Parts: sequence; structure tokens; C-alpha cells
Amino acid sequence: MSAATAELLLKISSDVAGLRTAISETKNAENGLINYGKAGAGIAAGFESMRLGLRGISEAFKQTVVEGVNFNKMIETSQIGIAGSLRNFFPERYKTFSDALKGSGEVIDALKKKSMEFGLSFESVADQYRANIGAMMKGGIYDLQSRSI
Repeated sequence: MSAATAELLLKISSDVAGLRTAISETKNAENGLINYGKAGAGIAAGFESMRLGLRGISEAFKQTVVEGVNFNKMIETSQIGIAGSLRNFFPERYKTFSDALKGSGEVIDALKKKSMEFGLSFESVADQYRANIGAMMKGGIYDLQSRSI
């Protein structure tokens, strides 16, 4: 084999080794990109879970606020109804509707305590009270002084 041929074979051999190294590095880079893509997909899935979780928290908070507003509305409605009954049945004591509202606040507090004492919803206790207060007052069953319920 001539020196030129040997030199050419050595050069080809060196170039093939360089190509193998380049191919190996390319495969490593490709694997790195694949792993990066998988990590990115995992991060995206994590962000999606977080977004859904925040939406659930937001909905729960919104529902809590709505229920709180509805509960306060129901208490105020009950207080106004009770004030009307107090003013109607005891005009000598509750000369103005404002006076009756103050008195009905005490009744509302008593109804809240009773609902907790018996494990009933305030709404059901207030409904029963409103349904029966007129008859109790006319029949003398309702004790205005102690407001016992």
C-alpha cells in the first residue's frame, strides 16, 4: 500500500470517527430535547391542575359569599316580619316600627340559639316561629317580657 493510500485511509478513518462522534452528540441532543419536551409537558399538566384547582377554590368562595348573602337576607326578612308582629300585637310597647325592629333583633338572637341548641337550621326555626307567633300572642302563650321561645 502506498503512502498516499495509507494517508487517505487514515483520513477517511478519522472522518468516520468524527461522523460517529457527531451522530452520537446529535442523538444525545435529541434525547435531551425529548426529555425537555416531557418535562415541559409535565409542567404544563401541573399548571393545568393548578388552574383547575384555583377555579374550584374560586367557585367555592363565590358560593360561600352567595350563601352568606342569602342567609343575611333571610335573617333580615325574618326580623322585619317579627317586628311587624310585635308592632301589631303590642302597639303600647312598640310605638314605632324602629322600636319593634330592635325588639325583633332580640327574638332573632333567641331563634339562633334555639336552632343551634336543637341542631336545626335557623331557617326552619324562624319559619315555625313566624307561622305560630300570631296564635301564640293572641292566646297569651308568648311571654313578651322574657321573650322565651
